[in-house]
Amino acid sequence: MADTAVRNVWHERRREILSTARNVWVGQESAEDIIFTHHKHAKFIKSVGRAQRMDMMTVATATVFFHRFCLMERERRWALHRPCVVAMACLFLATKAENHRCKLRDIVVVGVHYYERQSAYIERRGDACNEIIQQVLRAETDVMVCLDFDFDPGHPLSFLSEIVDSVAEPSGITPDQKQRLTVRAWDIAVETLTTTLCCQYNPRLVAVVSVYMASRWFTHEFTLIAMRKTEDGPERETQWWKLRGCSNEFIGDMTRQIKEGVAIGHKYSIELSSPPPTDT
Repeated sequence: MADTAVRNVWHERRREILSTARNVWVGQESAEDIIFTHHKHAKFIKSVGRAQRMDMMTVATATVFFHRFCLMERERRWALHRPCVVAMACLFLATKAENHRCKLRDIVVVGVHYYERQSAYIERRGDACNEIIQQVLRAETDVMVCLDFDFDPGHPLSFLSEIVDSVAEPSGITPDQKQRLTVRAWDIAVETLTTTLCCQYNPRLVAVVSVYMASRWFTHEFTLIAMRKTEDGPERETQWWKLRGCSNEFIGDMTRQIKEGVAIGHKYSIELSSPPPTDT
């Protein structure tokens, strides 16, 4: 399967994404600023989701929603909403898509505290909180329209377990090695969500690259292989990623893009303080 054959309606080419080198909110003018905008709000979604005890699949779904909306609506609805409001709307929408119960008011209280870097939380029943809730609900409507009501997230975390299982058995690695490989690949895939790669390439291929990068950490302990049938019948070893549509050139280019995108975002990383109490 060729690399160019795996793109769908969401998978825009990297050149097309980065060619729009400006941000309509603050007049940013560089591709690095656009990458940072995605990274910052992906981290924001992750931190708010963690504070609300959401599982990583819900957070990943919200992050993909945010990236898609940003890329598809930069020239239209972006200017109508603050980015943090869109991020909270994507997180709230993801809780419904992934059947994770969470109050919008809790998301708003934690989100405003984190985003505004305030020393105190806003009043849960105050006018300011109620106004932001209305903004989030309006943004949620625009997000759903932009997604064409397609709530299938398509992120790489969905495919990691399947890929690791398929290459672990023929490679003969131990259960402990398989567990460490899975954990490392998961961490890399989570980092890719801070970039727009999930909207540029098929998420299954991003998962393949994540497993490949994870396996390089254990190169002295095991080598992942795969078996393929030849025309005359017998099976032969081959590079497992090639059986999943990834050439060596694609693997190298994706590895570089992941490292570059994560490195740019990490220059601006910030952490969330302890969350406020929630309603019972």
